[in-house]
Amino acid sequence: MSCKTVWILTAALLVLGACGGGDDEVESQETFKAEESSTMATKGTAADPAEKARREAERKERLRRQKAAKELVKWEGRLDDAVEADEPFDMSEALEGIAQLGEDGKPFLPHLTPFLDHEDEDVRVAALKCLVSLKGPDVKTRLRKAMKSDNVVLRKEGLALWRKAGFKDKTPIIELLDDLDGNVQYEAVRALEAAGADASDLKLLTEKIPDLDGPAARAALHLAVNGMANWGGPKAIEGLLVELLDHQDPDTRKETLDVISDKTILRRAVAAKVVRILKDDPEELVRRKAYEICKRWAEGKGPAYDPAAEEEARKEPAAAWKAWFEKNASKFESS
Repeated sequence: MSCKTVWILTAALLVLGACGGGDDEVESQETFKAEESSTMATKGTAADPAEKARREAERKERLRRQKAAKELVKWEGRLDDAVEADEPFDMSEALEGIAQLGEDGKPFLPHLTPFLDHEDEDVRVAALKCLVSLKGPDVKTRLRKAMKSDNVVLRKEGLALWRKAGFKDKTPIIELLDDLDGNVQYEAVRALEAAGADASDLKLLTEKIPDLDGPAARAALHLAVNGMANWGGPKAIEGLLVELLDHQDPDTRKETLDVISDKTILRRAVAAKVVRILKDDPEELVRRKAYEICKRWAEGKGPAYDPAAEEEARKEPAAAWKAWFEKNASKFESS
């Protein structure tokens, strides 16, 4: 074959290739332009900055939803494996993973019921968390059932989730202030605060505080003191402070002393109780706190009398504190 023949054949092949591949080239160019246009739109090349921001927000939201959907599939798969293996711990973990998705996990709601009624308490608690997070239609009913349960863990978690869900009905909360379990009492106080305790709630609470366990009593004390203007003022709180200085929990007695120390009004009954605490309390840290308060009062660095009293009545306790401390302070230096 001559060189001329080879050249002619090569040229013919090139022409055929150009004719046959034309459509592919056009399609490729159109695809590139579409992708480029989409990318430019996503990056916000529109003249309006607000439109750019909107498009970018939409893009991020699409990505977030895609990620959440993948997470849901992952946790559902793990839950199926846990059910098949009958592993309550793994079931709880998977349910809490779904709960973390919030409303993006709502497609799972129709499958939640068996876990809400599961025999294992940890699984039931995880299912309740999931129900609240996914905002299921029967949340209130399920939480009320949990708060009336014989199981102390369910009562405690039911209260915590009632607070998390933002429900304002205080009736089931107040009922559990009388619970025998201190953890349940504590969650009831926190739930009452979150629901917005009014004057009647606070008055009822102060009647119950002395019988509450330490952590619950301390939480309730601060709630009552912070809201005292709404239900009775300093005179009303005085009786509560005096009573809590006899509380069986030393941390509660000490925290009550902290409240007294921070107050701007000192009343005789409270002052007398502080002196008794200083002399007789079995706990060194409580005695030390009482000592610090008495020292501040005697040095004039804190409230030394009730400013609502008459002039002479105001002078008398101030002088009495100073004289008492000068006479007795040395007895308590090691306290």
